[in-house]
Amino acid sequence: AAFKSGDVETSRSLHGQALALAIEAQDPSGTAQALGGLMRAARRDRDFEELEALAAQGDGLAQAFDDPSLRRFPVHMRAEGLRMQGRLVEARSAYQESIALNRSLGSEGMVAVEHGNLAWVEIAAGNLQRADELVSICADGVDTEYVYGRAFVLLTRARILAERHDPAARVTLDEADALLASEGLVWDPAEEPSYLDTRRLVASLQT
Repeated sequence: AAFKSGDVETSRSLHGQALALAIEAQDPSGTAQALGGLMRAARRDRDFEELEALAAQGDGLAQAFDDPSLRRFPVHMRAEGLRMQGRLVEARSAYQESIALNRSLGSEGMVAVEHGNLAWVEIAAGNLQRADELVSICADGVDTEYVYGRAFVLLTRARILAERHDPAARVTLDEADALLASEGLVWDPAEEPSYLDTRRLVASLQT
């Protein structure tokens, strides 16, 4: 909750405490969740070395307990970090790995989300038609009560419209803003640069 509201320091502190408690309790699920929270904080700081170190710990945890579900955070966070760095080929591969992993675990909601994330890789690569297809898969699979997910779909569609010089991009992006604001949420570190770039691109369509 602290992270989603933009309070990264509180989030980092709480996840650090949670990690210590989970390790002491020998709770692999709690350990994985705490590591995931710390990975999010590392992404917010754009500390990709720390992100990779934490993801490696998560991989080791999954291997130690022979539990592939514990790899969900490391695989997803690594993919996000690669996208943020513009390493598109590696990011595409990592997202595809995450989609396959979550599908094998029956986590269809996360499968949908990762298709949306993969859409941004294709936007960056200039493959707008493929991005359109991917965000539609995401939209179909995102729970209607998942407000951030719905805003993310709107942001993605706004960017595709903006790339096509369609003025409808502004209305779509404003809808995404209003939806986030209604819940007191902020953009995730992986989405924030994309949002700012999209906002600038939309503004340029009006000049």
